[in-house]
Amino acid sequence: MASDGTMIEVHRQSPHTATQTSGRNLVDVFPLEVIDLIVENLDLSSVDKLSRDRDLYSLSQTCHLLHAEAGRQRFRAIVFHNGTYRSWKLAQRLQSGAAGFVRDLTIHCHGVAVESPTEGTSNELYTAIPFNLLTKLRSLSIENVLRVARPPQSSLYHSELFKVLDTSLPENILHAFSALLPYHNQDLVFLQRQSKLRRLALHSLPRDPQFESYNLMIAPSFLPDLEYVDLAILFPTQGPTLQALQGRPIVSLKVRSVEAVPKHWSSVTQNIVVLELSDSEISPSGTADFFVGVANAFVNLRLLCLSWDFLRVALTNDEEDPQRSVTFWASLTQLSHLQALEIQARYPACVKFNRPIPFREFIRSLLEKCAGSSIVSILIHFDHPREPSYEMAWVAGTWDKRLPSNAQIWLADQTRKARALLK
Repeated sequence: MASDGTMIEVHRQSPHTATQTSGRNLVDVFPLEVIDLIVENLDLSSVDKLSRDRDLYSLSQTCHLLHAEAGRQRFRAIVFHNGTYRSWKLAQRLQSGAAGFVRDLTIHCHGVAVESPTEGTSNELYTAIPFNLLTKLRSLSIENVLRVARPPQSSLYHSELFKVLDTSLPENILHAFSALLPYHNQDLVFLQRQSKLRRLALHSLPRDPQFESYNLMIAPSFLPDLEYVDLAILFPTQGPTLQALQGRPIVSLKVRSVEAVPKHWSSVTQNIVVLELSDSEISPSGTADFFVGVANAFVNLRLLCLSWDFLRVALTNDEEDPQRSVTFWASLTQLSHLQALEIQARYPACVKFNRPIPFREFIRSLLEKCAGSSIVSILIHFDHPREPSYEMAWVAGTWDKRLPSNAQIWLADQTRKARALLK
């Protein structure tokens, strides 16, 4: 029943039509903006992607208008499980017109064969994706989900995918690309046609001058708008490559595994305001040099993300370096523009491993040392719901504990603030 008392009936005889006894349609009762909010709210409230797809599909069966809107929302972000029959069906839907809705595409490379009902067995099912029709695509992610390591086959397999991207993907549509897996000489060539890219996540930076990917990366015209760099591994030999990136407006660097501190960090870190090391670990022998390097290079750093595993090493004094913890605290103090810290802790490891100091004692020491400094917000980020994350905010000369805190919202907000201060 509408607000004016008019009865509106929607018959589910067909998912594509809706017969209404009053002659009025859904738009007569609700503005398009309200319909969009209904669909978007259902999308955001789903607990996982499977529930999201199921909910949006059910909504699409109610009437013709919601069928179109829910279908559009359903295909905005899709996951293509390469080598599965379900993805073969998904590719058919994309070829039939749904490709124009896709904004975010994730490809899971399983490295297995699948038998389609019409084409037989194929190990290259991703070739069925109509990349040339994905004109609204903004984010592309390639992930390796092989359960059994098969380096020769999987490497070749991914290279074939990169070749397809180079020949089929429309120019200058991507804003983000992620492939945290080893790549070959030619694999990054397709990115030279994506000059609007702002976010880049790679296994590592190319470091061999004989590689075409290396020559592309050091060219000033390659990815001129790059702002966010995410690396699975940072090798010490990648200093020259980092130095060549200094012409890009990079403001954020995330490193998941640190092998050593490059000698040329300061050439690219002047504008970096966000450094994420929340997934990183480092050997004890290189910890002191690493933090000294961070303090000297990242002079404009506003947000620093560290893991408890990382900090446990930094705070462990031994015969090789009896002053390691002192060096860490001194380096942290040297970051005079730092305003926010994230400490990521894995539960239950953070409460079981009490060396060199218990986790909660470290938090108390951290708050004492940061009191009155430039740091005004500290997020204690647990990865398990049993230990809820919380924020410590410096307010009126004291630390104020705020519960609960959504880590992703906090990170996005602090990143936005950090970028604003750089301007």
